[in-house]
Amino acid sequence: MSFKERGEIGDSAEAKAEEYFKSKDLFIVRYGLDAKGLKGSYANWQYLPSVVANTPDYIVVADKKSYFLEVKACGRALKLKLHDLNSYRQWNRKLFTDMRLVLFVYSTTEKEHYILSFDKLLNLVETNNYNIDRYENNKNPYYIIPLGDL
Repeated sequence: MSFKERGEIGDSAEAKAEEYFKSKDLFIVRYGLDAKGLKGSYANWQYLPSVVANTPDYIVVADKKSYFLEVKACGRALKLKLHDLNSYRQWNRKLFTDMRLVLFVYSTTEKEHYILSFDKLLNLVETNNYNIDRYENNKNPYYIIPLGDL
């Protein structure tokens, strides 16, 4: 699947995230970088520091606390890039000690969403022996995380 195709699927997941948080009457605002539609974005994205390239998509405020929100689209399993984990560690209480990173995962095949803290996701990765595969276009490795574990 190409960068552009993955971006289009990501758009639908972001729309679902916005819809969900607004339905709960929670404040949600776009925060991260959006490379879709930018000329040369795929070719140049690799030159950005990874923590910048992996800036969370949104900020959400719930119960008078703010959270970074990363939105992920998936099919029957979440494909989590290994190199993204290090960036996400920085966004989870390191760059801003009072803000945690939360993930909204939307399965386009199951039409279901999952919300989990980065801490939970990291625990899943560290305590399970998930299979690792690689994207065909860039050979980046990723964990294959079953939806049932989310």
